[in-house]
Amino acid sequence: MMNQLDVLIKEIIDNIDKKELKKYIDFEKYKEYILKYVKKVDYKFIEESYDVMIFETIYINILLVMIEEIIKSKFNISIKHNVILKKIDESNIFSKYRLKSIYVKRVKELVLNKRKINLNFFTDFYEKSINKQHKKILGQFYTPVIIVNEMIKNVRINN
Repeated sequence: MMNQLDVLIKEIIDNIDKKELKKYIDFEKYKEYILKYVKKVDYKFIEESYDVMIFETIYINILLVMIEEIIKSKFNISIKHNVILKKIDESNIFSKYRLKSIYVKRVKELVLNKRKINLNFFTDFYEKSINKQHKKILGQFYTPVIIVNEMIKNVRINN
């Protein structure tokens, strides 16, 4: 059974014009960025990871809209999601894209209607949004939250 978040994610991803989105994410700049960190990589990998970055751009925008709304509702501080994105996107690859205003509004409504938003909410959001092929291309592996919590409990800080 799909919840509101699942439905919204599917709708946004299904309705994104990927050709339009690619106008905002410069492939050559992205390729330079990848080659800066990975010396031996074939062109096919760069193309596949670029397509994944299209999704990541959408995800980052949705996530930052959520964060904007949480900050506003919990702390009464207004900071726009695109301002946050520009600050964290040092390479300036992803911050040119803007999520359509209708989706910004719907994401904000979802956050406002949600009683409790915690780490699991964001983890579930990402996990449901990205498929296994994308994770493989990005070399991503996700440690279950229960294991992360146990690891944190067992960390010893030496002064």
